[in-house]
Amino acid sequence: MNALEVHHLSVRFPSRAERAIADMSCALESGELVVLTGPSGSGKSTLLYTLMGYIPEGIPADVEGDILFAGRKAPPGLLARANTLGLLQQDPEAGICTLRVRDELAFGLENRQLPPSEIEDRVERALAVTGIRHLALRATWTLSGGEKQKTALAAVLALEPSVILLDEPTAHLDPPSARDL
Repeated sequence: MNALEVHHLSVRFPSRAERAIADMSCALESGELVVLTGPSGSGKSTLLYTLMGYIPEGIPADVEGDILFAGRKAPPGLLARANTLGLLQQDPEAGICTLRVRDELAFGLENRQLPPSEIEDRVERALAVTGIRHLALRATWTLSGGEKQKTALAAVLALEPSVILLDEPTAHLDPPSARDL
């Protein structure tokens, strides 16, 4: 059984005559790494935002087709709210909302009302796996672009989603950090 399936997905924004995504289908298996490439404006971010439910819930668009997780149909946004999907956005600053790195990693976990001991364990694991333990007490506004990218990734990893979607994840990273990613 596939981890995530998309069947005949089409997305059209109200301000545009043509569809941003037209009749797309794909399937991802558990443990599979898939890279989606294409020129700017080809619909890569639109696909990820639709999978997350940002489209059409927050960004108006006409959406047709089905999204399935583990063989079950899922309405837009449900997978993100159920912590099945996690998204690292193109612009790491777009998601940062706290004053310190450690707090940023804990924020989503606190919103899910996890026990404090589990929050601390997950934050520590995410800091370690992304190599940013040394940034834990840093103010988020003092971070470089690459440090913000790593912080945003660590915040997604701390949530432990089943599927991680990365939108241009190496855009703000130096070559060694991009290789580590």
